Amino acid sequence: MSGNLYPVVALFGAPGAGKGTQSALLAEKLKFKHFSVGDLLRAEVTKGSSIGDLASSYMNQGKFVPDYVVNDVVKAYFLENKEDRVILDGFPRTVGQAKELRTLLKLFPQIRFLAIQIDLSPSEIKERIKSRFMCAGCQSIYSKDNFKSQFVCPKCSSSEVTTRKDDTEEVVQTRIDEYQTNVSDLLDFYKSEGILSVVEGSGSAESVYKKISSVIDGALGFSSGRS
Repeated sequence: MSGNLYPVVALFGAPGAGKGTQSALLAEKLKFKHFSVGDLLRAEVTKGSSIGDLASSYMNQGKFVPDYVVNDVVKAYFLENKEDRVILDGFPRTVGQAKELRTLLKLFPQIRFLAIQIDLSPSEIKERIKSRFMCAGCQSIYSKDNFKSQFVCPKCSSSEVTTRKDDTEEVVQTRIDEYQTNVSDLLDFYKSEGILSVVEGSGSAESVYKKISSVIDGALGFSSGRS
């Protein structure tokens, strides 16, 4: 990769597809900054801000937060981080958000953008979410397999590790339905832009990471040094 170019990779997929896990791996191994719209909005909910109150009214029902709220959050981030490798976790989710992102990135000619979809069947998604936990302290996401006996966050040592409020069976199904309603148009948009890659999301986290890092190597022209 040229020293003056900065890759921005949007990872998207249904809830439970592994966006958070893969973003964390890419941040650790390839030194990307991990930008999660969901984590940022949940932090606003925890703070009780006006944005958090608005976002929670949608998130608790499994619905997408309106584009105008999310787009403002993303724009503020890029104005502060325009010279970094960035992983966008869970953004964009609609064609409206994708078009807004395209317009925004034109302001930064040094950025190279790539969209990657993690594809996973609805049945596999539901199984993963059944064993998903979140740390209330640092909001890291874990699988039940990460804990041997005590539910203590390995990252911040908080014992407040529990299931997410929006991981109930009813809400998860609503989120899957809403994602599938929007994803076909989103895929068509990125196919027309010539920047979409699709990675199969089943298998171990490490095996999926290798697929994604290989796509980044090929599309953006730099060696990740993946192991």
